[in-house]
Amino acid sequence: MSSLSSTARRRPPLPGRGLARLSKAMPRSVIQNVVRGLAAAVVIALSACTEGTGPTSLGVGRTVALGVTPRFAAAAAVPDPAQVDRILLVAFDAAAGDTLGRVDSTVDPAQESWELELEVSLPNGEPVDAVLELQLFSEGEVQWSGKSDPVRIGASSAPFVLEMMVYRGPLANVAVTSIVIGDVPPTLEEGDVVPFLATVEVSDSTVLDGVRVYWSSSDPAVAAVDASGVVEARLPGTTTIIATAGPLADSVQLRVLGVPASVVLDPPSATLTSLGARITMMGAVVDARGDTLSGYPVQWESSDSTILLPVGGGVFEGLAMGSADVVASVVGIPSVQGRAGVSVGQEVASASITPGTLRFAALGFQDTLRTSAADAEGNVITGLEVSWSSSDPSVAAVDGAGVVTAVGNGSATVTARITSTDAAAVEAAAAAPGRDTLSVTALVEVEQLPIAVTVSPSDTSVSAIGSTVQFSAIAV
Repeated sequence: MSSLSSTARRRPPLPGRGLARLSKAMPRSVIQNVVRGLAAAVVIALSACTEGTGPTSLGVGRTVALGVTPRFAAAAAVPDPAQVDRILLVAFDAAAGDTLGRVDSTVDPAQESWELELEVSLPNGEPVDAVLELQLFSEGEVQWSGKSDPVRIGASSAPFVLEMMVYRGPLANVAVTSIVIGDVPPTLEEGDVVPFLATVEVSDSTVLDGVRVYWSSSDPAVAAVDASGVVEARLPGTTTIIATAGPLADSVQLRVLGVPASVVLDPPSATLTSLGARITMMGAVVDARGDTLSGYPVQWESSDSTILLPVGGGVFEGLAMGSADVVASVVGIPSVQGRAGVSVGQEVASASITPGTLRFAALGFQDTLRTSAADAEGNVITGLEVSWSSSDPSVAAVDGAGVVTAVGNGSATVTARITSTDAAAVEAAAAAPGRDTLSVTALVEVEQLPIAVTVSPSDTSVSAIGSTVQFSAIAV
């Protein structure tokens, strides 16, 4: 009886039988990854030889033994081939569809290779075009399957090697001619769970119901997909969702956006020290982890636009003294917002005193000095606190109201120390001492000038020639 043996084993098989050896290693020269590494290459070695030096005729039963050697290429998206625990190999008559041979064997997943025996019957002892179907199981489910092109097998067939691809899933997957992922949103928010669907076309409509689609994600940390295509968005980032069936695959890029939790404002608080002064606020939308999110516009408001007026684009102008909040919220999600307190006041930027010089021609005379102040925008400041002092009180004295009294001849400088009592200006001064105070001075000159002479006695007479009278004169 003729027999076929595995050339890899280099040993004669039992009469009428051969060895099928399945190994998990493969020379790089024959490894071929297809469909983004989702399929594996399998090499099936079919050899026909005799136990002697040449072919012999078939004996009774007309059986031919085939040696089969599938080896797997590396594929990260598929299960480890070592998990295979059952192998089913069937040979069919390509024309008639009759089964020519079948082996269904349990194997040890821990072994490095497996050896099987497969008998192939040749109808009427004539060569036949056979199709081989290979299925690899794990825990009762087909994990890999493949189907060869028709191969001519006869009792005296010369040794040859047949390459066959095995793919994830059942044999129906081998008939897949098209797979397209349906319309899906290009972006999801963290926490979203959305089912993805794939449409499959096959060359044989009778196997369509048996096709299984396998889903995977290039970055499961960003978005994971389960066996039925349900995608769960996990973390902000970008990933690719892949649907595979048989030799084909389709993919879509998916962007996961973080869920806005709040708006962080910069600066977190501010003080305007002039009416009409402006400030520009910046707002960053962040998630619950504090990570900045892009793609979320912000709208700006003021809690009191009579004090703080929104000008646009995060710019605000102080209109009146007081305090108000800048409110930044995510467009379309008003509950997600951030606030920054802004105080509006008037800091003394310039001051004057009038008159700038006082001249007294007599002691005891008085005059009043007056002050005024403005902020950096030129707005007059009211409600100022002014303290007065004289460089020489023996020449000129000044009271708390700015009233100056001539005390003695000479000159002196009167200083008005102007301090803002506005809360915003005081707050600014706390950060930069002295910013709320400005001093101005006026010159005071005292010089007594006579405006009249009083002669005493003012009326007298002389009684005789040679008599004298004493007069006294006082200039005032």
